[in-house]
Amino acid sequence: MLDTRQFLLTKLAEECVEVAQCALKQQQFGRDEKEPGQEKTNGERLFGEIIDLITVIGLLDKIKEFPVLPMIDEMSAAKIIKIQKYKQYSQKLGFVSPEVCIRCGVGKDHDQDGNCGICHKLPDSHAADIKAAR
Repeated sequence: MLDTRQFLLTKLAEECVEVAQCALKQQQFGRDEKEPGQEKTNGERLFGEIIDLITVIGLLDKIKEFPVLPMIDEMSAAKIIKIQKYKQYSQKLGFVSPEVCIRCGVGKDHDQDGNCGICHKLPDSHAADIKAAR
């Protein structure tokens, strides 16, 4: 028999899978497509699954399943930098097209020197900007 912690960890895994499935459907069929028999678009379904995931994370946090999370802003900023690094590499290989900067959300992606077209900041300097914006 599962205790509450184990039950919520099971729900966390389930929600992660559902988010992944909806993200892949949205990637393949587009944000605004409605699967036959569904009332919501792929974008609406993905957003709903993300909310479900966040809810389960909140429940796990309430039962103290995670270490104290005061460093979440720094952790998020570090993850954004890591994602940008892999996105740039994928762009270099020709698998991802350049669009908006994932750090500032406005400028074009960072150039080969690491500078954003709008904010003109090096990638590492965005961590403080992201933290300040929250």
